[in-house]
Amino acid sequence: MWRLAVICLTVCTTLAILGTHAAVSQVAKGKDLDRQHDELLRDFTNRAHKLALQYQQAGSHEKAKDTLKLILQMEPDHEQAKALMDKISKQELTENKKTCKVLANQSWQATGVQVFEGKPVAIEAKGEWVFKMDKSVSPDGMEMPDDMKKFPLGALIGYIDVGGAPAKDGKKNSDRPFLVGSHKVFTPHATGMLYLKMHDSKESDNIGHLSVTISGQVRER
Repeated sequence: MWRLAVICLTVCTTLAILGTHAAVSQVAKGKDLDRQHDELLRDFTNRAHKLALQYQQAGSHEKAKDTLKLILQMEPDHEQAKALMDKISKQELTENKKTCKVLANQSWQATGVQVFEGKPVAIEAKGEWVFKMDKSVSPDGMEMPDDMKKFPLGALIGYIDVGGAPAKDGKKNSDRPFLVGSHKVFTPHATGMLYLKMHDSKESDNIGHLSVTISGQVRER
């Protein structure tokens, strides 16, 4: 009987030792897999960053950004990828510059520049123009029309025509009018021709013009 007990104890001890060895082996295997994962990720991000840099230097910004997005999906805090993405975005805004004149006494004026949905654009306006409101009013004054309350009177505003000539209210076949002011950086929600004008319901009595420079991922038409 005691022999059977000894055998059982020996078997149990052996199984326990084997189980411990197996657990240790599993932990070691897991650490090895983690190490391989980290090495693979590091190798991928290093090579991908190098490729993105080459694309950027070659002027292929879209391919560079697509490559950087892959890196940031895997490593959101990858500093080199974020820095290069920021550099490309700033570089894009300085490209394809075109300067045009926007008259104060005209309605929507074509800039000759096409903008693209999702592509960054910068607009900078310099100079001054004279805003006039030649209208008689009673002692009670005058209520501003609702459509004139959206932006400061006399401000430079723009809109994107996505097809066909612009309507006078800037709503036909277009994106909604938006405030430009002296400087604006934005990403269009539509593709089309960029139009600009002074914010006024009657432009014909205004005087002067602004010099407006448009740059970014745009195309001159």
